[in-house]
Amino acid sequence: MGFRNAVSDCDLTDIQMEGHRFTWIKSAGTPHVIEERLDRAMASSDWLALFPEVKLINLLASHSDHSPILLQTEPVRQNFFKYSFKFENLWLKEEDVDEVVEEGWCREGNIEVTERVEACAEELQRWGRRKRTRFKEEIETCCEDMEKLRGRTDQRSVVRYQEVQNNHARLLVQKEAYWRQRAKMHWLKEGDLNTKFFHMSANARCKVKKVVKLVNDDDVVVTNQEGLCEVAKSYFESLFKAVEGNQEPVLSLIQPRVTDIDNERLTAPILKEEIHTALMQMHPDKSPGPDGFNPAFYQHFWQLCGDDIYDPVKSWLDREAVAERILQTPLFEEVKEDQLVWQFENHGMYTVKSGYKNHIKSKAADSNNNMDGGWGALWRSSAPPKTKHLLWRVCRTLTLASVSKETNEIAGTVAAIARCIWHNRNNWLWNGTKDSAKGVALMAAHMIGEWRAVNMHQQQQHLITTCPRDGWLKCNVDASFSQASGHTGWGWCLRNSNGVFVAAGTNMSTHKLTIVEGEAMAILEAMREAISRRWFNIVFESDSKVVVDAIHANHQGVSELSSIIASIRLLLQCNQNFEISSLSDKRIWRLTL
Repeated sequence: MGFRNAVSDCDLTDIQMEGHRFTWIKSAGTPHVIEERLDRAMASSDWLALFPEVKLINLLASHSDHSPILLQTEPVRQNFFKYSFKFENLWLKEEDVDEVVEEGWCREGNIEVTERVEACAEELQRWGRRKRTRFKEEIETCCEDMEKLRGRTDQRSVVRYQEVQNNHARLLVQKEAYWRQRAKMHWLKEGDLNTKFFHMSANARCKVKKVVKLVNDDDVVVTNQEGLCEVAKSYFESLFKAVEGNQEPVLSLIQPRVTDIDNERLTAPILKEEIHTALMQMHPDKSPGPDGFNPAFYQHFWQLCGDDIYDPVKSWLDREAVAERILQTPLFEEVKEDQLVWQFENHGMYTVKSGYKNHIKSKAADSNNNMDGGWGALWRSSAPPKTKHLLWRVCRTLTLASVSKETNEIAGTVAAIARCIWHNRNNWLWNGTKDSAKGVALMAAHMIGEWRAVNMHQQQQHLITTCPRDGWLKCNVDASFSQASGHTGWGWCLRNSNGVFVAAGTNMSTHKLTIVEGEAMAILEAMREAISRRWFNIVFESDSKVVVDAIHANHQGVSELSSIIASIRLLLQCNQNFEISSLSDKRIWRLTL
């Protein structure tokens, strides 16, 4: 315990060791051999910043039971780059940033959008120098001021304490935004003020970005800066250089597939709403372009700069280069030819049931003008279950013909206030005590705030998996979709009957897939990997009942999911020792021929 406290107090980090993971061995060469890791190396964050290329290597020893460890601190090659403007996300937390951007963007009259961007960058750069914040010192100052004012009750001290507290919260949020932008941890949700984690991630990312050596066309290793630049330039010149050859024989065999109607839709003018939708789908912290502005800037100031951006972007996109980029778009490999697909069914074919449901939804949306005619708005509200149940008990005798879709926050707050009023009424009736209206409101605010803080992240359903029978392997698969990037990723993990890890793999689709399609792709890729490595007797387990049922149903379809399912069935036919299991209901399906 004392050693751990010393390590924590000194801010030490364990340096990862390369090679064999144990440094001491006892009874080598006997059935009772014991190995342990007795030796390690630790360093502070400041020391690791000075030696980011440090290596700890476990060496061999021929006459000792202790393995020597070698700590290498190679000198870092410093590459000095000219400073370029980068928009800081923490500026969005400043109160006067809107005025600065408006002054820079609207500085002159009718000018090009590129000139507006440059003028705005210059204005923000001058303003940002005055706003540079030393987070550690200012946060400590705020903490000291709050500690001095904490016990005072006079009006002046209370007002001053509130000002310092708000400034302290703003500094914490700015510090988080500063390091989050540099760490590029897009998967972490907003609200986690783990700035130390972001700081270490940014340092690790900076280390990964350094290129220390390259191999040129003559298989010679180049390490100096001039040579590295020359190798990179030569590589990309050869990569994008056109290859000589006669393309006519190939082009003559291509049959036109785009109809006049399709061509009319493809050549239709680009709308401002389309550009705005594409912008809002980008992750705010993605790397900025050459102008130094990331998506967060344009998302926040779209009302100011949207019109100035739309006209030039429209002209830039209306070129033949767009057609070339479309032709280079990777197609879904499992789909062999173009077909009409009904998007409201997984198999891609029209059914009366799905058509009726879609018609009812669209008709209700048009006639009700975004009104909800049921209890769904109440049960979807962000509030404790008891508060929603109370409102339901009060209003269940009423007919909710048209309940407007209030936001979850407002509906949850109303439910919390109603429960607190009811609780105050009971205290007055049975105990003879009651709170004021202000007290009831504070109680409701505390209740809803505490509940939302605890339930900020939706808890995932915990599904229990079991080990396969002896001699068999189990492969668990899963998929996820990123709303910010629009990409679907999947992965698989293979274990033996004892639960010991065997292998794993991950992949990501560059085009949009659903979660169900991602689950199916995970099973398909896991099967292909198992066949290539000659692994047999495998149970492929998925938590998607839709995918497992689709494989078992043996129905034909024309959708992308149906194409993936067809490929899975084909592999199952050729490999009788493959099984498909559903994690949700523990049923195991085998393909019967």
